Amino acid sequence: MTGDDATVLKALWAKWEVHDKNEKWFWNGPLKYEPGVDAPKNADISMITLNRLGLVDGTRTQIYAYKKNESAKYSEKEGYEEELVVPGTLEVVTFTPFGEAFCGGIQIGV
Repeated sequence: MTGDDATVLKALWAKWEVHDKNEKWFWNGPLKYEPGVDAPKNADISMITLNRLGLVDGTRTQIYAYKKNESAKYSEKEGYEEELVVPGTLEVVTFTPFGEAFCGGIQIGV
């Protein structure tokens, strides 16, 4: 971890400490998003490093996929809806349990 990575981690941790961890997922049209904290601008390399170290993870998005049953006969269900959760980018992140323990252990916010 470089000094730049540590600076980004400290900024993320400051946001995460005041973030409401009980906040519910929110809807935006047909998509449902996991809440998180925004990554600092121009910190792409540091975000990748922190993710690879297992400290942060990208938020997830929930979508509903509809699969049509092409062979459905009269009065049979024509298809079904399936809930999928897909990983997001590192633009909005959550701290992993390891990341929270790491930052608490080194007392990054003190």
